[in-house]
Amino acid sequence: MAPKKNKSKVNDEEVANLSTGWRKSKMLEAAVQELENMGLLQSQAVILWHSAEGEEYPFEGTLETVMFRDFAECGLAMPVSEFFHALLQFWGIQLHHLTPQFILHISIFTHFCEVFLGILPHFHLFQHFFILVPIPNASKPAVVGGCELVLRPETRDEYLSYKPVGKGVEWKSF
Repeated sequence: MAPKKNKSKVNDEEVANLSTGWRKSKMLEAAVQELENMGLLQSQAVILWHSAEGEEYPFEGTLETVMFRDFAECGLAMPVSEFFHALLQFWGIQLHHLTPQFILHISIFTHFCEVFLGILPHFHLFQHFFILVPIPNASKPAVVGGCELVLRPETRDEYLSYKPVGKGVEWKSF
């Protein structure tokens, strides 16, 4: 019997470069427009978004931010808050280093502070609950999705109880 053929339609160009975790962007302008139409992204006239279709690597031009569709779906909106910007600056990371779960944790924490505590998001409170963990490890973090937020085990009982569903570490394969 002849061996089965691989039915995968992924060609070598589309396979992620394992050293960077990045693959050419397939995000068409129509897909970005769809996010705007769904209310998950501000209008192009306001934030001057553009598609990254075919770009080899996440590259931020002057006054630009690389953002992934999954981030918008997890609650990230542009322009980002001063709190979010301060977190990135404190850790010396950029948006493309994050994962959708990271964005979800930030969104929930921000909502928790503003709605339930009645305060602006507080950096020291955030550090009390969360730690930054490099992926796959500290000596070789991935360029894309190389940082994850993890709830500190000792504070788990003090924080909101929720279990994120969906796109964890597998999100880069989409």
